[in-house]
Amino acid sequence: VMGSKKLKAVVACGSNKVYLIKTDYLNWGDTYTKGLRWSWDCTSIKSTVAGCKADSHIDDVVLCNDKKQILVTCSNNSGWCVLLEPDFNVDGKATLLFWTNKADNAHSAELLPGGYIVVACSTGSGQCLQLYDITKNNTVLAEYPLNSAHGAVWNPATERLYAIGETTLQIYKWDPTKPELEIEESISTTSYVKGLHDISIVDANTLIMGAQNCALFDISRKTFTPVPIFSKTSGIKSLNYNAKTGEIFYTISGGSPNYSWATYTLRYNDKIDGTGTEKTIMVNDIEMYKARVFTW
Repeated sequence: VMGSKKLKAVVACGSNKVYLIKTDYLNWGDTYTKGLRWSWDCTSIKSTVAGCKADSHIDDVVLCNDKKQILVTCSNNSGWCVLLEPDFNVDGKATLLFWTNKADNAHSAELLPGGYIVVACSTGSGQCLQLYDITKNNTVLAEYPLNSAHGAVWNPATERLYAIGETTLQIYKWDPTKPELEIEESISTTSYVKGLHDISIVDANTLIMGAQNCALFDISRKTFTPVPIFSKTSGIKSLNYNAKTGEIFYTISGGSPNYSWATYTLRYNDKIDGTGTEKTIMVNDIEMYKARVFTW
């Protein structure tokens, strides 16, 4: 049961499951099970969403609407995305609000103002951002080309959508009255980060993105600053950075015997300058891809 005391909590995803883990119930190096507070299995909605099978590769879980809802994406089984309203007090319980299984190799998603969803589709016939209305299941409204699209985040402070693909950061204006995304700028990340796999918001003026290496992006100045802790790192899959405390939770591919892109290790550090000591939590029963901080 979710208590009133604020504890560090992380939402991890992989295989066919999503977990809410309270890390303060664990010692570093432990397996996650003592900290498990809620889980969801995508096969619970397979009668509605045909792609939600036991062999799914869930690759992202995005917190939205003040963490009352989550967007879950999966890259195989046609590629699907669902919007859920979890009941974190009842294990396995979540209300399905929206679904699509037309998101080829879906790797992430984001909620846009006005009741719309954008899904980043990375390969195959996709390689684009797909636009959906949450009231119209499985209906693609529009597609916007983006090579190897892997992530998108909405920043309410700038009223812009920031999306990543391979070595490009794309900035879009959003007009929900049309509805339509309009590309405003395309910025190369090649000098700082390549093979982009994740992007998340640090604060109103800062984004963090990574894959091979990692960088902070100053939105107003449009400048990149490399993150020293990842100067020799490749295979970064997810990044969660708290600039106020210096803490960072992240996942890096490797350590899974089944897939080169997966991991069993959730990683943590409190110093991005490289002077800290990496700490870990083991999540060894799912092919983990990304993790998102629920509370710091």
